[in-house]
Amino acid sequence: MAKYRKAYYEIEAALDCGAYDVVLLLGLRHVGKTEILKQLKEKRKGHYHDFKENKLSYEEAEALFDRKEKLLLLDEIGYLENFDLFMSSMQKRAATSKKQVVITSSAYGAMKQLGHEYLGAGRSRMIELFPLSFEEYLHFSSDTFQYGDDYTPTKTDIQHFYRLTGIPSDMKFLLDEQYLPHTFKDVEVARANKFQDERDVVLTQEQYVSILDILAYTLNDKLSMKRLKGAQIGSQEFVSTKGMSLSQSLVGLANKIVNKMATDLEHDIGVEDIAHIVAYLYHAGFLYVDLEVNENNKQKASEAFTGLFNLKTFEQFKNHFKTYNYCVISPLLYTRLLKNFEFIAEQLYDNEGLSGELYELAIKSEAVQRKGYDGYHTSKKYKLGPIEVDLWEKNLFLEAAIGDKHGNEFNVNKVMGERPLIRVLTNDPEKCEWDDTRGYYRIGYPKALLMVSNGEIYKLNLTTCK
Repeated sequence: MAKYRKAYYEIEAALDCGAYDVVLLLGLRHVGKTEILKQLKEKRKGHYHDFKENKLSYEEAEALFDRKEKLLLLDEIGYLENFDLFMSSMQKRAATSKKQVVITSSAYGAMKQLGHEYLGAGRSRMIELFPLSFEEYLHFSSDTFQYGDDYTPTKTDIQHFYRLTGIPSDMKFLLDEQYLPHTFKDVEVARANKFQDERDVVLTQEQYVSILDILAYTLNDKLSMKRLKGAQIGSQEFVSTKGMSLSQSLVGLANKIVNKMATDLEHDIGVEDIAHIVAYLYHAGFLYVDLEVNENNKQKASEAFTGLFNLKTFEQFKNHFKTYNYCVISPLLYTRLLKNFEFIAEQLYDNEGLSGELYELAIKSEAVQRKGYDGYHTSKKYKLGPIEVDLWEKNLFLEAAIGDKHGNEFNVNKVMGERPLIRVLTNDPEKCEWDDTRGYYRIGYPKALLMVSNGEIYKLNLTTCK
């Protein structure tokens, strides 16, 4: 029996409801967009065209609407010259020809903006495809697990998830060193093919080669300046496996550059370059940002993004990354970028620091997936000094961190004042337990990750687990 991503069913629902003529499938390179289009072609007898592999003129692309098939599946549309003009009249063409269209492109940032401008309302739908979620992983790696099954995952399931153990080989989720260079090419081609003025964040070659290491070294506490120039992914062994946030890595990297600890590179890349790289990664869908909120202030994602372009000195840089914490959008990006991730995965439950970093990253990535397209990917964190909790949905707080937080529970309620809330902790229990005296659920880590992935955790209420 064929297995499908959850986004596949979202697209089918959008096509079947009769409300949408155009579906834009957003996603990073190699997350599975093409496979979904080919599955739709097979099941629904649509016409599939890959603009990257088979170039068409603008007039030839328009002629696709004269075909007999009622469903057009247009892959890598960024490789069509003046594709933004083509998209601007997509809904009108589809309605006139009584067709439905599903389009994709790996130029993630450009497609987000153009989709919002041209396909953001009316008879169109934007669906975002992320790297494999935990629930999807269980579905594809198991012979029996179906979406929505009442299943209690184990710690081994999570380790296998980080490694992508058991995924069918034809899914091609494991990527090589050419992943980011090819992604960069997709973005550059789409930028060159746009008719309108440039909307993307654009990188120089010197800035681009640093992307590989900024992403890779978020799991390492030893930053090698040599890596900024070589850009051979996975060529350097890890000195330690201590988890580190992206913000910490970037501040440390900028500090070394500002202090001229790598003299041969000081003219190639500086603080402004690194800030620009982060803006690119954020714009291109690789990152989300934690927004801190308390009773006195509220941060905005747009201010985080625009603020990156105003960083000129190291002090400004350091203060910005003290204010906003940027995180890679999926733990599976680590799997794709690091050849020696197997070594790290083996230590997930022997090293609490690393386990906490990866587990929290997985939880946040799952929550971002639920949020879907919203300009920028963000999470919200209420914080008072060292006490913090993550807010995902109205009145639901989820702490996804290693260690016992009993001592902070009362203080967290103080931070929130009189606001009613349901708290979820993920310490030791493998089943869902409600604590009447404290007002929180306690759910084991594997179960909590699955409940976030399938949405069940957001349905918790005062009577669910008594």
